[in-house]
Amino acid sequence: MLLVPTLSMGQSLEDLLGEDYTTTPFPSFNIREMKYEPYPAEPGEYLTIWIEVFNRGTRTAENVFFELQPEYPFSLHPSETSVREFSKIPGLYSVVLQYKLKVDKDALEGWNTMDLKYTIDDTSTLEKEIEIYVTEPPDKAELKVFYVGTEPSPYPGGETTLSVDLANIASGSAYYTVVEAESESAEIEVNEIFIGTMDADDFDTIDFEIKIKEDVELGMHPVTIRSYYKDEDDKEYETEDVIHFRVYAEEEAMKGMVPETPWYVYIVYIIVALIVLKYFIVPAVKKTVSFLRKKKK
Repeated sequence: MLLVPTLSMGQSLEDLLGEDYTTTPFPSFNIREMKYEPYPAEPGEYLTIWIEVFNRGTRTAENVFFELQPEYPFSLHPSETSVREFSKIPGLYSVVLQYKLKVDKDALEGWNTMDLKYTIDDTSTLEKEIEIYVTEPPDKAELKVFYVGTEPSPYPGGETTLSVDLANIASGSAYYTVVEAESESAEIEVNEIFIGTMDADDFDTIDFEIKIKEDVELGMHPVTIRSYYKDEDDKEYETEDVIHFRVYAEEEAMKGMVPETPWYVYIVYIIVALIVLKYFIVPAVKKTVSFLRKKKK
């Protein structure tokens, strides 16, 4: 972005820009931070910074290279590059450099610095210190999904209930929480479920009724779980987790549906058998033997 300062009659650069922009007959830069957003920067969040470079020389600056060198707790956004290159910056012109940075989640409150290095026409490298203030991290929620299980055992073409636990593992509260499930291996009857408010250390078990597709292969299959929520300032957040469930062969799944007989049931069977033997079978045998003896006499 090129900005051309426009001077009215009797107006100096100092009056226009509010700083000492005394001109020089050769290329020379005044560098200042215009702004960064959000202000102040927050741990764990991205920020965008704008830096103005003003050529206070009356001569054009050629072959200009800028390189921002972030230091902890800052790092470049994955889509960013640190170098900005200009073939020419005319005299009394400004360019604006824009960078997107990530603030480390464990950053401490206070001022932090980084250097902007630059060269003009392959001369010696100069640098300007950039300052950014990081605020104390606010109480935020952090939602995490954990796999619980499927009941009954899933098989191609079958229906099952997928159960997951949604936990808030941070100190803040999550408001208006909605959980969404998505899988290429199954059709989910209701894929969005409203949870509401989740306080710190809170958790909730969520059940999704799903039907396994006919053509899926046996083995593990992923389900993407997204959580949407707001903080107390109405700022929106989204988290994403991937859990996996196993699809079995139909025969194997059907075997699992036959409940195993608990051990205590066998004890009940034995007790019933002893009672029947003592109070019914034994008396009946005794009566029969006694009757036969009387008949012989």
